[in-house]
Amino acid sequence: MFYHDSSKYTEEPSKKFKLIPENFWVPFEIVDAEELESKSGMPMIKCVCQVIKDPSYAGTKVWHYVTFFPEGHKAFGMSIHFRKSIGQPFGGNDLIDHLKWIGCKFMGKVGIDEYKGKQNNKIKEVSPIPWAEKEDEIPF
Repeated sequence: MFYHDSSKYTEEPSKKFKLIPENFWVPFEIVDAEELESKSGMPMIKCVCQVIKDPSYAGTKVWHYVTFFPEGHKAFGMSIHFRKSIGQPFGGNDLIDHLKWIGCKFMGKVGIDEYKGKQNNKIKEVSPIPWAEKEDEIPF
């Protein structure tokens, strides 16, 4: 147990990024990843994904959750598709190391969710970036 003096705290407005338009594809890089458990008790990784190479939304962060469902579940293939899109092992009895996801890049199709009256971006679809390994050959 310990004390923490927060009496001098003043709430500062957070840096607000503009929303990325619905159904817009943007390149992302995973800048942080955390191993969690979903509400249903499944292993899950929370990814903090930051827009890269797009000056209109550079620095914007979107949180993306990858849940690992068992074989036979209707969403079983979603984590496989995500790992394939970021260049991580998939298709076998793979060791999932969320720390190796940091720095991985992918294309994300963005949507907009509303929660408690606030709108936030979410990633609806993912695909590999064909130029992820060739930074000097960026198409835009």
